[in-house]
Amino acid sequence: MSSTASSWRRITSTTAASTTPAPAERRFQGPASLNDKLSPDGRTLTTGNANGSVKLLDVASRRLVATLAGQAATTWAVAFSPDGRTLATAGSNGDIRLWDTATHRGMRTLAGHTGVIKALAYSPDGRTLASGSADRTVGLWDTGSHRTTAVLAGHDDTVVSLAYAPDGRALATVGLDRSSRLWALDAEGIAGHVCTLSTTQEWHALVTGLPRGAPCP
Repeated sequence: MSSTASSWRRITSTTAASTTPAPAERRFQGPASLNDKLSPDGRTLTTGNANGSVKLLDVASRRLVATLAGQAATTWAVAFSPDGRTLATAGSNGDIRLWDTATHRGMRTLAGHTGVIKALAYSPDGRTLASGSADRTVGLWDTGSHRTTAVLAGHDDTVVSLAYAPDGRALATVGLDRSSRLWALDAEGIAGHVCTLSTTQEWHALVTGLPRGAPCP
């Protein structure tokens, strides 16, 4: 993958006191959550828990809709697909579970990481799911075939945060190595980088499922 190390500046600001009333607070009773996410339509809140379960809560009624059980270990990351039809969950066993949000049934397990998964993010078009792990890599998964399309290697510690650009052509990653990286995901950017790799080891660190040099002229 094409990677560009990006230097990020810490920005601080002060905001004048506002007279705007604070938004209404909604409280949900239950065990401490490790990762909360709202569905794209804002109607459902997910909470990942230390026992591996994920709870789905109705925001309007504040009632439990379903409990997704099956993640074999602590759930550290959750992400809704852009259309809200699929929920991805991942945790300390290194696997990703995909759930149907209508039936609340598990659909598939994605395996490939060798460490705890700390972050998940869908691309804006929903075709790719990115996963950041303690194995210091980011996996890119095709949501149609459920196969790994690439592995981004470059961080020296756990990858803890992921964010796609609005057009889906770049992915920002943050690691516990105190670095932020910006990866070019467009086809030209990928080919332009991987074709310049000089060793087989470097190739396989970034590209999976293809022999070295396969997409090159």
